[in-house]
Amino acid sequence: MGSLKCGLRMRPQGAEEVPTADVTLLMQVNSVALVLTGTVLREVRSNWIALDLPPTETWEPKLRQVTPEQRQWLQSSEFYQRLQHHLTKLFLWQRQQQQ
Repeated sequence: MGSLKCGLRMRPQGAEEVPTADVTLLMQVNSVALVLTGTVLREVRSNWIALDLPPTETWEPKLRQVTPEQRQWLQSSEFYQRLQHHLTKLFLWQRQQQQ
C-alpha cells in the first residue's frame, strides 16, 4: 500500500472545551504523495476519542491519483478502524506530554 505518517496539532483549549486536535495524513503511495487534511480528534470523555472525518468529497480529487485497489483500501472500514486506533494512541500520548 505504501507508507502513512500521521501528524497531530493540538488546538489551544479553553476552560470548558474538550481537548481537540487537527490531523494531517501523509501517504506515500508509489510515486504519489497524498496530504489529507480535515480530520479532527476530540476527547469527548476521559480517554474516549472521537474521530471526525471530512466529507468523502473533500479527499476525492486526491484519491483519483492512486490505483483502484489502493483507493478501495483507503475507503474501507478496516483502514478507518486502524486509523482510529493509531490516532487515539497518538492523541492520548500528546495530551499526556502537555500535562
